[in-house]
Formats: sequence, C-alpha cells, structure tokens
Amino acid sequence: MRRIDPSVSIPYWDSTLDMDMAKPENTVVFSPEFLGNGRGHVTTGPFANWVTPVGPLTRNIAANSSVLFTLFTKENIRMIMTRCQTRDITSPTALPEFDLDHLHGGPHRWIGGQMSGLNTAAHDPAFLLHHAFVDYIWEMFRNHQIQDCGVNPSFNYPEATGQHAPERPMDGLPGYVNIDGYQSYWTQNWYRYKRAPKCPNCGSPYLTCHPVRKVCISIERKLTPHELPSLRLGSTESLQDEARSEVAMLNIGATF
Repeated sequence: MRRIDPSVSIPYWDSTLDMDMAKPENTVVFSPEFLGNGRGHVTTGPFANWVTPVGPLTRNIAANSSVLFTLFTKENIRMIMTRCQTRDITSPTALPEFDLDHLHGGPHRWIGGQMSGLNTAAHDPAFLLHHAFVDYIWEMFRNHQIQDCGVNPSFNYPEATGQHAPERPMDGLPGYVNIDGYQSYWTQNWYRYKRAPKCPNCGSPYLTCHPVRKVCISIERKLTPHELPSLRLGSTESLQDEARSEVAMLNIGATF
C-alpha cells in the first residue's frame, strides 16, 4: 500500500494509556470518534451495526475485575524487557509474568464479545489495533536484544515443532518460512514504529499528561445518558448486565 500512498499507516492501540486512567472503561477509545461504544451491540462510531458471522458486533468492556481481564500495563512491558531470549517471553516456555502471548490475551478478555473468542476476535476491528501494539512491544524487545543483550533477534527462534517450526512454509506467503518473520529486514526496509507518547507533550487532543504520575493517559469520553448511573436507578438491569446478555447470544466458542 505504501508504494501507492506513502502516507498510509496502521495505527496501534497502546492500551497502557487507558489502563493508567482512574476508570479505564471510560476511555475515549470506546466512543463514536474511535471504536464505537464498548458495551452491548456496537451502534456508534465507524463500525456501527456491523454484522459478523456469529452475530452483531458486541462488546462488554471491563466486565470482570480479575487480573486475567486487564489491559496492558507499563509494568507488563517493563518485565518483558528484563528478558533476553525469545523463549523467555513466549509460550509455552515463558513464566506468566514475562509471557507476551499470555499477557496479550488480557485486552481480548477485557473488551469481551467477539474479541474474547479464539476464532472470532478478528471480527472486531479492535483486534487489528491491539495486535499492532503487540507487534510494537515485540519490536521493542528485539531492539532490547540487540542493544542490551548482545543477541541477534533474527536467529533467536525458540525451539518449536509443527505449525510453529522455523522452516515450516508460511501460510499465505509463498516462498517464506516461519523464521523469515524474525529477520530485521522488515523494519529496516518496509516499516517503522512511531514511539509511544510521553509527557509533557502527549501529542494528541485525546491524550493528557497525568499531573501526578507524569504519564500520558487517554481522556475520558463524554458519557451518554444511558451510561450515567444516576439516570439508571430503578432499572432491572445494569448496562453491563444488558451487554453480558447480548454477548451470551453469540456463538463465540473457545475463548482466550
């Protein structure tokens, strides 16, 4: 695409900017300006009224307070950057606190709906933005390997068999094998990652610098009347319960 239009880029969703908020569920990311509403059928934003193979695009953000249902944190990334070998940040050999594969499932579960399903996650456009950020973390780790560990990431492929074997042909990319994806060629010649924002200039009207912690965070979206608790007194179901019921109608199958 960039051969045709050099200005084309793929945005990544740095969910640490939302996790650092007092109430991540109020992030502007889930507003009509960006991904649309975060609870129930998606009826606002650019993906309003999308129909997927398993039903209407549906979410239920922040429905569970378990540590397994969280967005990425800066501590997650800091812990990953204490390792030097790919096997130490990937399943099945990494410990949970360092395992990028494991940690990446948190935002899937946090969003809920199609995003929580192994076979349905890609039906939600949030999938692409989330995985673009996972790739950004991966590239930060690769740079860390070179600069701090003396490890060449192009050949630091973990032991694997079956579909993940290093010499297995890539699906959909004739002429390439799995280990080719580890080559530095791609970021040296094809694309770069813009650095995540930092205080004091967060670089966007949708971000602000936390006055105490001095980290960039997302601004809160304007809550709709339907979301305001004071206007929902006497309701038999909370907005989250309604969203949970709508998610239950989907045939999501196995989940993260």
